[in-house]
Amino acid sequence: MGYDQSLHAPILEAEEGHPWFETRADLVVELLRRHLSGVASPAILDLGCGTGLVASKLSASMPEALVVAVDLSVRAASHIRPSVRFVRADLMSPPFHGGFDAVLLLDVIEHFRDDAGVLRIAGSLLAPGGRLVITVPAMKSLWSGFDELSGHERRYGLRDLRRCIGSAGLRAVLMSCFMSFLPLPLFARRRLSPGRRNSPPAETLKGELCAGRSLAGLFRALAGMERMMLISGLRLPHGSSAIALAVRKEPDERTA
Repeated sequence: MGYDQSLHAPILEAEEGHPWFETRADLVVELLRRHLSGVASPAILDLGCGTGLVASKLSASMPEALVVAVDLSVRAASHIRPSVRFVRADLMSPPFHGGFDAVLLLDVIEHFRDDAGVLRIAGSLLAPGGRLVITVPAMKSLWSGFDELSGHERRYGLRDLRRCIGSAGLRAVLMSCFMSFLPLPLFARRRLSPGRRNSPPAETLKGELCAGRSLAGLFRALAGMERMMLISGLRLPHGSSAIALAVRKEPDERTA
């Protein structure tokens, strides 16, 4: 994994209050509330938590849950809710031995060459019947300098993601694209504005991440409708992001 560490601060700064991050967090929270509804006091682990937005929202929405957030950056510690346990650690060697009802890898595995290896580590931390929640950037046609600056190794198609999940000894129980309203404006912004390529990296990243703020109301309205569709069981074939829920394969599935 690797990207210019000097760009880490601008990324985290832009994340705070951004409608894209808020929308992703709301979708993950709602899905977990439904999938963990039968667990009395679920234990949830957010690997690579960033500013801790999702962990904080989970703790607020599910006060009965134990929410643990892991990141190498200490920035989350100053933003995260006191009810969340923050652990500074490398997610490739987390200081846990399993037992989590849900483990989150939200826009994390695209930063690693061995993405299946990251999924394998995360899957080993699940309790029997636990869920691994994964989000990734989708649509290879949207690849741009933004992905390179962000330290992405790849963008995913749904088939790519399903194959990666399977090679990690996991089975996808839910898979869909989301942010279905973003591909066209993203393509226009990233491909039809060549002058931005000469901007300093930090300025380019900040401009890209802050672009959605001016249309935050419209963004949230469209995202809210999309979220209702996904929660109701509809699956979207296209979008700038993809989400999957996976479980560990049973022994007979591994040998099949």
